[in-house]
Amino acid sequence: MSFEKEGGMILLYATTIDDEIDTPALVATDKASWDAVMKVFGKTLAVETKQARSPEQHRMYFAVLNFVYQNQEQFKSAEDLREATLMDIGHSRLRERLDGSRYRVAKSVSFHNLGHEKFQEIFDKSIDLWCQHFGHDPEVLLQARNAV
Repeated sequence: MSFEKEGGMILLYATTIDDEIDTPALVATDKASWDAVMKVFGKTLAVETKQARSPEQHRMYFAVLNFVYQNQEQFKSAEDLREATLMDIGHSRLRERLDGSRYRVAKSVSFHNLGHEKFQEIFDKSIDLWCQHFGHDPEVLLQARNAV
């Protein structure tokens, strides 16, 4: 949802409240989300939906990233490779120095910043880039992903 509780996004689970008539409902998944929803209970809200990313999807990305890092010599750390990858696939933002010059930095891929679909897009673009730049076979990277 697009309104936020303190410290992050409100997490709701889509379900039905009556199996016989399939009445849809959104249920808070934690106490903080429940408290935030109770503040607007009974009011009409505009909701922006985003499928939550699974921890498994996150682990798979970093498993492949670490595999690529271990099989290259250009970058001194997996973090450097991650940042370079994100900038090269366009997941970056422009920053400005005091002197007015500008430079790019990688955007975050944290759970709160990206939903499932956007993270999957980043994952797919990263795989394509790594295959192109380092010459990896996509099937090998998919096997590294599945080794989680």
